[in-house]
Amino acid sequence: MQNPDVQTYARALKQAQDAGIKILQINMQSITQTDSYVGNDWIEMGRLEAGELARTCLAPGAPSGKIVWLAGVQTGAANIYMREGLNQILAENPGLELVSDQPADYDSEKARQITETVLQQHPDLCGIMGIWDNAEVGAGAAVLAAGKQDQVTIVTNGAGAHTACESIEKGLLDVVYNFNAPIQAEIAAQQISEFLQNPDRPAGSEKTVFFGPITRVDKNNASGRNCWKIDELK
Repeated sequence: MQNPDVQTYARALKQAQDAGIKILQINMQSITQTDSYVGNDWIEMGRLEAGELARTCLAPGAPSGKIVWLAGVQTGAANIYMREGLNQILAENPGLELVSDQPADYDSEKARQITETVLQQHPDLCGIMGIWDNAEVGAGAAVLAAGKQDQVTIVTNGAGAHTACESIEKGLLDVVYNFNAPIQAEIAAQQISEFLQNPDRPAGSEKTVFFGPITRVDKNNASGRNCWKIDELK
């Protein structure tokens, strides 16, 4: 399962577990915990991205402490947990000012429009953090169009695809925290194998969580294993 939000399948997942069906959740969690979750530590991701902006926007010479959170779908697990990580960094760094918290719904055009508006309202904006690299290219396009690419730092995350590295090279993104989808897939396959090799283990009797590694990618290491292509994985 990959849940669209924390609630939609919560009851169905519990019913399936009660019926003896083993369930693996991938990268997007439900409030119902099942046999296994393989994916990103989204609270840590929120801390990493917000921490990146704290270091940048509270440094001497920064244009301001103003930052933007381009949310995804606000009821989604990634969004909820990332916001918890962001809140922790805001509490630790009172100089940071969150001037916009709007969902871009994983849409690059909507991210562009939000960013354009915020730049008009806050011309001294320092940083933007988002939830998916393919959406934040829209924010990057708005920053480039405004001629503020040397002022505004854009931080986001992604699966480690080559497209993210291309966006860094083009100056649309500054930092991408890569949660490496191929590694997630390998761990998920191992979990499925374990389920099948232990048919006598009741569904829901053991609940495990596997957080994958996170790699910080910027213009200095946007190459090689940090930028996989689908044809190379086949």
